Amino acid sequence: VPNTSGIRTLDKYQDKAYETGDKKIEKANAVMTEQKDLQQAVRQVENYAGSATGAKGVQMVQSGLKWVFGNSDLDSLVKNMAQVQARNAEVMGLTQNVQMGELNSKLSGNEKIDEKALSGVMQQVLANSKAAELYVNGLNKFVEKRGDINGKIQQQKFENKWKEHYDQRIFQVDNIAASNAPENIKQDKIDQITGQMSPKEYDKYIKDRDVIHRLSKGAYQ
Repeated sequence: VPNTSGIRTLDKYQDKAYETGDKKIEKANAVMTEQKDLQQAVRQVENYAGSATGAKGVQMVQSGLKWVFGNSDLDSLVKNMAQVQARNAEVMGLTQNVQMGELNSKLSGNEKIDEKALSGVMQQVLANSKAAELYVNGLNKFVEKRGDINGKIQQQKFENKWKEHYDQRIFQVDNIAASNAPENIKQDKIDQITGQMSPKEYDKYIKDRDVIHRLSKGAYQ
């Protein structure tokens, strides 16, 4: 009997993929509401660390198997960051990503954050927050272009491509480039990141960046 209802009939594999994609997309959009709070928390940490009264509070002490900041408010801010970062990693399929794992290990107190390294850690948090925003925007556009059914069935395809080409440094450089710093300062900061790469690593970084930027616009190819 021909299907004249206009509703596409899915086989069991497509149906499962659709349900999985639907749930993942819903979860991805939910984390978007947390990004502005996360970015504000980074500014609070940086302001505190840069203040005269914040110097001692930035120091970390060992508490059991964890490291905690000398200031309880700062410690709470950083621990909350770790929770949001974990959700961001899950949404982007990056729970096994080395860069993301190292950052969360520091934020959760599993590793000691050197006082001088705190600013760099916060910049990594901002980079991953930017990544989450671009991922969700790209995923929504990806689904919109393909339609609700096909888009959600193919959600995993988008996620896999993002995981394959994800590099935290892409978003660090994007944030620097978008800042209000003088051009020479921005270039110096970018050079500090890219200058540590070998020629082979840099070539891969450029290719990964191109793919990530296309994905962020919903363009798979």
